[in-house]
Amino acid sequence: MALQVRRVVTGHDAKGKAIVNLLALAPGEKIKAVLPVREFQENEFVVMCTRAGVINIRNAVHQKATGPIEEGCACYTCQNYSRSYLRHLDKCGEILGAHLNTVHNLHFYQRLMREIRGAIEAARFEAYAAEFYALKAVGSSR
Repeated sequence: MALQVRRVVTGHDAKGKAIVNLLALAPGEKIKAVLPVREFQENEFVVMCTRAGVINIRNAVHQKATGPIEEGCACYTCQNYSRSYLRHLDKCGEILGAHLNTVHNLHFYQRLMREIRGAIEAARFEAYAAEFYALKAVGSSR
């Protein structure tokens, strides 16, 4: 069975909203994920990716949020720090905040690529993409 491969385009738009386009190009192309570290730097490390969309840690809603960036995430940041603490680090200009946010974002993209590879190998990429965008739609309606 021939393996269909798609290109995955990642980045952020001008407002800091994450763009992950799983169906950007035709089948047969190799996966190329450009991790948007530069965009995170340009957004001063305050934009964090989740399955439900992007979190801007500077938003006041995170001031007293005791949960992690993303429920169920296994990264070091989510396992050990709350959104309110990450917001505090950002407000104080503490470099640890930028480091912890980057740890989460790197983990998010590693997990995303692993899931995409698995979906392609299982010949269920289109179903995976539909599930991915359905989660984004639910997250954006909150």
